[in-house]
Order: sequence, then structure tokens, then C-alpha cells
Amino acid sequence: MSNENQCVICGQGEDREPLIPIRAGGYDTGDFIHFACVASSGEYGFCRYCRGEAAYALSELNSEDECSDHDGESAMSEEEMEGWEGNIERWNDA
Repeated sequence: MSNENQCVICGQGEDREPLIPIRAGGYDTGDFIHFACVASSGEYGFCRYCRGEAAYALSELNSEDECSDHDGESAMSEEEMEGWEGNIERWNDA
């Protein structure tokens, strides 16, 4: 675990930019990272739904960039898919 006043990538503190908690398995690890270091490291990313509130190891995100708390939210339910298919048919017939 890093010092909570330092970024795990660059080692600099809050004076550079605000630190973001790193989560694993839905829980804070106690480590922190700068927003810019998330993008440049190639090791961390953001959940599309958490919107930068926390960083995740890329292995913690699924193929849709969802964390374990939001896993599957981007997928349509069967009812939603049927509704869209019905709309598409109506638009094509118009």
C-alpha cells in the first residue's frame, strides 16, 4: 500500500492534482493515483458508470469498461431488445 498522499505511479502528492482512490473487487485498496497517471500508465482505467470517482486495474474492468458493481449495465434486457427491434421495423416500414 502506498502513502495515501502519493500517487502509485509517479509518487507525487496532491499538489500536482487531486488523487483518486484505486478499487479492486469493488473496494478501495488504500492506494491512490492521479487522473493523468491512470491514462498514461496502461495499467488502470475507469468504469464507464463510476465516471472517474475511482480507478480500477484493467483486469477489474470487463470488455464494456464496467466495474464489478456495474457489470452488465450496458447490455440490453430481452424486453429492451424486443422494443428496439419493434421500433426498427416501424421505422423501416414508414
